[in-house]
Amino acid sequence: MNQIRSSRRLEREACRNLELIWLLRNLKPGYRTIGNFRKENWAALKAANRSFVLLMRELGLVGGSVVAIDGSFFHGDASKASIFTRKRLADQIAKLDQEIEAYGKSLEDNDAAEARKPGKDGPDGGGGDDGDIGAKVAALMAKRAGAQTDLARLEENGQTQLSLTDPDARLLVKSGQGVAGYNVQTAVDDKHKLIVASEVVNASSDVGQLHAMAMAAKEALEVKTLQALADEGYYSSRELKACEDDGITA
Repeated sequence: MNQIRSSRRLEREACRNLELIWLLRNLKPGYRTIGNFRKENWAALKAANRSFVLLMRELGLVGGSVVAIDGSFFHGDASKASIFTRKRLADQIAKLDQEIEAYGKSLEDNDAAEARKPGKDGPDGGGGDDGDIGAKVAALMAKRAGAQTDLARLEENGQTQLSLTDPDARLLVKSGQGVAGYNVQTAVDDKHKLIVASEVVNASSDVGQLHAMAMAAKEALEVKTLQALADEGYYSSRELKACEDDGITA
């Protein structure tokens, strides 16, 4: 609710935020405990969400006949700079090749200069710049090898992006808005605007999400038919047909 989602920030808040200290009854979990809890109890967390929806039904807080579906971009635990696309990696490799070539030419120029200065190549003469340039070339070669490995991994897996810090996060762009994170899909009941179903995807577009989200809402509400509202960003004839086949009017 306060947009604090990373495990490390939650660890800090558990020690200083009075709301959270009260809510956790003075427990102060470490960031690894928080991260592992999410991973190890994902099924239980989803079941708890489902139980909450059923409770809302019992209390008459959901209508169960009409839902509205939309997607929102959420920031992941990653920066835009930490996410690489195939094009960005290819451009990086090309730039590194240019730098390596430039340093290689510097080494050749130094060798030629030294050759024109006899008596300067003893223990006290020259060589310092060569060593410095050689170290820089070695560092560039190592960086290039890493970029080449990342590019090969993308091509092997058939993926378009690679996130170095948050593996599932992607660089998402929609209507000029760009974030490094996720596209969170939600289905909201029309009676009191309560969320009855949600899902996290890492695709920028909402196309292809309509049927899955409408079905998730239908199953959560335990109804035979449902009307689902969505904007034109969800339009797909296949998705509409799939909804129709499953008793959903989109």
